[in-house]
Order: sequence, then structure tokens, then C-alpha cells
Amino acid sequence: PVMMNPAKSAASAVLGGLLLSLPLAAGAAPYPVTAIAAHYETVSDSSGDYVDSNGNSIRYGQGDDNLLFVDAITVRGNRMVPSAQADVVKAQRVLNNQCTLNVGCDVNGAGVTGEKLFFQYPTFEAGLAFDLAPPRFYSIEDVYLTNAINIAVDNPLSNLDNNVERVDIVFSQGLEVPTTAAERQRMGFMIPERWGNNPHQIAAIRAIDNANNPTAFYRLSKANINNYGNTQFTITHVDGTVDPAAPFSPASLRLKNADNPVPGGVAGSRTNPLNGNPDFFLRTQQPIRASFHSFEQLGLPAGVTVYGFSMFGIDVTPTMDLVGLSDVPLDTDHVIEDSADIFGSIGSLYVAAGDAIVGIAKAVTDTRAISETVYDVDISLVVENLNTAQDALNVQVTDDLAATFAGAASFDVIDTPNVGRFTAPATPFDGDTNINLLAGTDTLPAGAVETITFTVRVDITGSDGIFQNTAIATTATTPGGTPTGEDLSDEGTDPDPNGDGFPNGADEDDPTTILLGPDAGRITVDKSVGRAQASVGDLVSYRLLITNNGATRATDVQVQDTIPSGFRFVDNSALLTRAGADGEFDTADDTQIDIVPSGTNTLIFGPFIVNGNEQVRITYLLRVGAGVRPGEHNNVAVPYQGDDQSGPRDIAGVEIVRDSVLDQGTALGVVFHDRDRDGYQDSVAATRVRLQFNGLNGELVDIGNTRILVNEDQAISGSLAEGFVIDRIDGRAYESQSANLRQVEFRLPLTDNQLTEEDLTDVQIELSSAEGMTQRGNAFGNERTEEWRGQMESGVNNQRINFATRLESEEGRPVLVVTVYNDAIAEAGIPGVRLATVSGLLIETDANGRYHIADTDFIERGRGTQFILKVDPTTLPQGSQFTTENPRVLRYTNSVLNRINFGVDMPAQQLPVAEVERTIPAHTEMRDQKN
Repeated sequence: PVMMNPAKSAASAVLGGLLLSLPLAAGAAPYPVTAIAAHYETVSDSSGDYVDSNGNSIRYGQGDDNLLFVDAITVRGNRMVPSAQADVVKAQRVLNNQCTLNVGCDVNGAGVTGEKLFFQYPTFEAGLAFDLAPPRFYSIEDVYLTNAINIAVDNPLSNLDNNVERVDIVFSQGLEVPTTAAERQRMGFMIPERWGNNPHQIAAIRAIDNANNPTAFYRLSKANINNYGNTQFTITHVDGTVDPAAPFSPASLRLKNADNPVPGGVAGSRTNPLNGNPDFFLRTQQPIRASFHSFEQLGLPAGVTVYGFSMFGIDVTPTMDLVGLSDVPLDTDHVIEDSADIFGSIGSLYVAAGDAIVGIAKAVTDTRAISETVYDVDISLVVENLNTAQDALNVQVTDDLAATFAGAASFDVIDTPNVGRFTAPATPFDGDTNINLLAGTDTLPAGAVETITFTVRVDITGSDGIFQNTAIATTATTPGGTPTGEDLSDEGTDPDPNGDGFPNGADEDDPTTILLGPDAGRITVDKSVGRAQASVGDLVSYRLLITNNGATRATDVQVQDTIPSGFRFVDNSALLTRAGADGEFDTADDTQIDIVPSGTNTLIFGPFIVNGNEQVRITYLLRVGAGVRPGEHNNVAVPYQGDDQSGPRDIAGVEIVRDSVLDQGTALGVVFHDRDRDGYQDSVAATRVRLQFNGLNGELVDIGNTRILVNEDQAISGSLAEGFVIDRIDGRAYESQSANLRQVEFRLPLTDNQLTEEDLTDVQIELSSAEGMTQRGNAFGNERTEEWRGQMESGVNNQRINFATRLESEEGRPVLVVTVYNDAIAEAGIPGVRLATVSGLLIETDANGRYHIADTDFIERGRGTQFILKVDPTTLPQGSQFTTENPRVLRYTNSVLNRINFGVDMPAQQLPVAEVERTIPAHTEMRDQKN
């Protein structure tokens, strides 16, 4: 659908340049990419091993899965595939960038030195020995020309100290823009981004010069974070195994080029390869999400030729000089919205795929013996339109039964097939002279599913009774026309078992096995699982019971056991058990041997021997991996003798449920009386309260008879000379509560019976706390000063510690009594307040205003979701006002406690009856305080 145009018109370049001076209309937002199908390739590399400046050993050329290439993407329900490849990539830089906003950055002048350009490579091992997947790239151009999606230049339009102002992705031969809007919507460019949390901008290239430099652009197109899809990757590995649809979070290293590149070179250009070995910077693992800029959304007129696109920093505006970059900002890394982490695979043009939008699955639902050699087989065909945005036209289903039962004596279709909503063909289906089950004129609506059933009678004389059958579903623009989409049936009832939206992916075209007669099921397998439910990290036990239904010994027996994606076999966990003479398992005469399966996604146990009419048992463990999502996960076991399937498959499933620690989260908080209206529940407790006397020494105080009256749970340390330290003094819970409940009283007998308050006027008392409150004043006098610092200065703590003094007479001599107390009123929780979630859950606060919501489910592990909670204002006293938002929205993350507090300024209430004031606690500590 894409035509190359070699013309590079100077006139169009001039016209494009003129148009750039005009205001450009804003375009529609790009579309999220919801799915990506990709495959790994192994690339050899001879760059060798080295140790970076931090002592990390980095090795190249290790592992099987190196570069991951995109085969197809899904946008708005449409499958799109790469159609043309960019042949030129250029990183453009303004060389007089002085980095004025970044102190200490390298100054760009006539030559560029001191570059620190970051690349991101896939890795295979943890620890300090990193296996780096080849090939080793040296420039932005190499990364994006290769088009592998698991490598990247980190923040390519920022690059820390030195900007790259523009990256050009050039199709030098040109791309012809379709004439219809519908076609332009299904053609365009994909931008994958790490996390999907940074915006980016691109503009289609309107014209280029003879050196493949852009000379004019169409309008800028910006993708915000909500324009990225929660992109699900279906990945085929080098060994042929397939990971079903799931987020893709490649483990990778950030490496920087050397501090002294080739003199005069420009970082990120072909003239500046890395000078020596790069430095390892950090290890990261974050999901890749993608957006799609269509030709229509980019504002491209019908029938014109474009030459790719360029990426710009997000602080570039349409009125700036996009070609010469004379007025674009040179400090992109300083803007609030960070530069996007753009991964590979941006160098392809994506167009609507011709692959099937219809999928088909085929299953045997029943078999019945009519005689020793004749069987009736009930067959079910499930046909689904997996495109949720477009109808499938002129659907046809074909089933060549003659090829399937070629070894049988005969077969016949019994009665007329039931084709549901479809139209039956004029000539009845017989699977031989007419293999069409449908008329081929019907439309299957977007997202619709239909089932076709029929029965075939088979005489298996002369055959082994094992047959493989495949049906085909097609769609075409005209009845009987060339198919525009096709899918081979997969065994079972789901046309798209891996859920990636594409029915013809790897391992989705397995033929349906039909087993008829006693020999066909000679070796059978019964599979079971040891538990019905499990969570991430759990061990799950499985049992395979293999039975030889014949009287003679069966050799070369194998069981191929396909395990769910994300599950991993536990080494040394498999045992093969044979029952002894009693024929019973788990008795004293059992024999057991270790058995080691081969394969990864499909475990192959065997070969081994099963004697006539014998049963053997295989048990093993699987561990549920971190990427496994909640839901049913099935194992499929199939018995073989040599290369031939020797019996029906069996399925065992386990339900993966969310773990309350790893997959769920807890919200907690308090609804509190926000007395200072700052939106925060401030503490009023005073800790490490120090009481220091200046001018009061052992000559004036009978230290041996000093007493300290404290509450039972308060601790006092120190001495008169060093100062006393009180571990904690709480404030009041409400206004009418006495501060005396937590006060501490120091009783200091004086040595001179004649001392009066006037004699103690010069004694200085200093009171301070760990939260930053300091109060100073005379023992007797009205002059006091306060200083606030730390938590007190920032308003985090509102304690009001104070001291009071008096002279008392005890046994005929004066006693200096110093009382330390905290007169602050706590911002207490409000009991009985009702809160509600958007799902309708109602919670009520406890006596202290607290609440919690446990075991909340999440959309995605690690990334979390938005959580909304609202206080019912009718459950608050009349006249109350919120000092925080209501409702409140929190980015709610699993595995942590998520706190949401609500501040309320309550009106003055009638005070409760004053409680009976407690006296100083009866418990009295007598402490020998000596200098």
C-alpha cells in the first residue's frame, strides 16, 4: 500500500519553508498502541568483555534472545505491520549551546567535548556480572536504524548536560500519502516510550535536500501520557516458545560513552563513536508503552509525498524554526515535563495488515462407537471476529475431511451442519467434493462469535485411529474473492488462546487431534493439580498419571506438558514413581527415581517404558512468576510414543488470585480536627524534653533528697548539673482536658531555710525539645523567650511545652517545685465519620477518627491505579469545613500502605463536662541525683 517516490522537489522544499512561518493548526491526539507482537533474534558480537570505572564486569555476546523486533501492532482494534523502513537517521545539535541553566555542564563551542550520552541495552544476569546483548551501538543513528524495540537512547532529546535538539527519521525515497481519510488513519508511525510517563512531539517531514536533511515540516503532533496504551506484548523467543500477552519490562543497563570522545565529534552522530569502553550507569526495568501517529492525525494532505518524521523536545512550539533550530530551547532537560525515553522500532512505517481479523478454533466434543471400527465424531467450530471496530466481510469456513481421514476406510457427514447465523452453501458440505461450510456471503459483526457444529461418521479400518484435522476461516472484500485475511484453526474452543487479538500467532494453529479405536488411546495421561488457588511466588504441585491401556509393554513413552506462561519449573522437583507388586501408590514397595524434563515452556518427560496395564506417576513443582496475572492458568499434557501422539491430551488448571501483600494494597488514614487549617494532622507530643538550670547548683539544693514525680510510663534521666531529660510529654486530647495528666514535677529541697522567691530570681531555667521548641526565663519572673526551629518552625509539630515554679515548705525547709507540662491541644481524630469509595464501599471512622481499607485490587502490578475516597459531610458537625480536598485522589500502589487523611475545621462545640482533675500519680520515684 506504500509507494516510494524518489522526487525531491526544490520547489516543494521552498513552499514548505514558507508554510512554516504560518500558524499551524493543532492536530488530534495520537492513538494508544494496545498490543505488540514481536520476536527475538540472536546477533553475534565480538566486542569482548571489559570492566567499567565502577568495577562492574560487562560481557557482550551472551544469551539467545538479544534483539526484539516488532512484527505487528494493534491500534484501535486494527492489526498493523511494518511496511517500509527508514534508511537515514540523523541527530541534530546546536553547537553553541552554552548550558546556561546547568551549572557545571560542559560548554559547547566550536568543538563538542565531554559528552555523556546514555544508551540502554538489554541484559541477562543479575549481580555485577552483566551479560550485555549484542550488538554494541555507538550512536543514536545506529539504535534507531536497527529498529529493535528493546534498546534505546535514554532521553534522546535531553541527554543530560548536552542537548540533542532534533532526531530525524528519514525515508529518503519518500512515502506516498493515501487519498482517503480511512486509509490515512491506518498508516503512520509508532513511538514506544519507557513507562509511558513522558510526552513527546513529532512532525512529518515535508521536504528534504540532497543531503537528506529536512527542509520543511508539517504540523507538530504531541503525545501526552494518556496517549500511550497499556501495551501488551506477545513475544516469540529464539527457541520457538511464546510468551502470551503481558506488559514488557526489559531488564537493561544504562551505559554512557566515554568522557573524552573523538575530538570535534558530536555525541550521537556517526562521526563520534564511543572512545573506548562505555561506563555502566545503572540497571533498570520498566515497561514499554507506545502511541501511534497516523497520517491523518499528522495532518498530511491526500496524495502528497512525505519523507518520514522528526522528533523534537516537548518545549518546542509550532512558531519556532523547526528547520534551522535557530530559536529552539537548548535546555530541554530543565523543563518540568522530562524528555521522553524513546525506544527502538520508530524507524518503520506501519500500515493495515492483511492478516485475519477472523479466528477459528476446532474441538471434538464427543465420540460414539457404532461398531468395532465405526465411530461418530461430533465437531465444534468457533469463529470469532477479533476486530472490535470493523466487521468481517464474506466469511467462509473450509474443512477438508478427505485429507484428514485419508487413511480411513470411509467417512460421511451425518445430516446438515448447524451454521448458526451464517448461510449454508447451495451445495451441501460433505468435506470432500465441497469443503465449504458456508455460502461465503455473510458478515460477522465486529467482536461477534458464532459456532458451527457437525457430525462425521468414520470407518477406521486400515488406520491407526489417530487423525489430525484443521479447518480454515477466511474473509474477503467480495464473495469468493481473494482472501484478505485467513486463520488456521487451533485445537480447542478459543481462536485466540494467548489473548493478543491475533488468531494466527505462534502456537495458535495446532491441529485438532481425533483419536478413534482402542489403539489410538493406548497411552493416556491424567493430569491434576495439588491446589485450586495460588498467588505469585507460590509453589504449585502437579501430578501426571500415565496409563498403558494395552497388555504389552510400551517403549519410548513421553509426556509433553505445556505449562502456563510465567510459571517456572522448580529444579530437582520431578519424581517418577512406579507402584510395586501391590499395584498401589504410596506404599512401602513403591520405587522412585529422579526425572529431569527438557524444554522450558513445554516440559518433555521421558522417554521411559510403561509395562502392559501399568500406571506410572510423575510429580513435580512449578513456581508462579511475578508476571502472572490473576485468572485461570492451564497446563496441557499430551502422551506420545516416539513422534506420534498416542492418546488424548488432558488439562489441569489453577486459579491465580491476588496476594494480599504483593498484589493488593491497604488504604488507611484519619479524619481529624485541623485546628490550624494547614491540611496536615500536626503532632503535639514533645520528646526528649530537656530541663536545664543555670545558677542553681549543689550548694543550694539538697541533691540527695531530690524527688521527681512522674507518670508510670514516663522515663527521666540526667542530673541537676547536666540537666534532666524527659522522654515524652503528650498534649491534651481536647480543650477541657487538664494538662496535668502528663506533667512532670521536680521537687528540689533547698539547703538554706531562709531562701525566698526573690533570692531565686537570678536562677535561669531553659526548656527545650527534640522537635525544636526552646523556652528560657527566670525561675520567678514574667520575662520568658521562645525559639522555634526544626519541626516547630516548619509547622509539623504544634507542642506547647511550658514550666511553672513555686516554693513550698516541707519539714521546715523550702522546696523549689518545677512543673513541666504540655498545654497543646491535639488535632484529634473525629469518630463516627462515614467515608465512601467509588465502588460503593462505606467505612466509618473509629473512636480515634481512624479507618482502613484492606486488600484492594489493582489494575497493574508496580504501576498502581487511581483511588478515590470521599467523606460524607452529613456525618460531620454542622458548620464544619474541609481543609483538604474532598474527595481525595491518590495514586494507589500495591505492596505499601497508602495514606489518605482528611482535615476538618470544626466549629466551636459545647465543651464536655470537665473531667475530674487527677492529682500527681501516687507512684513516686526517689532518685539519687549526684553531681
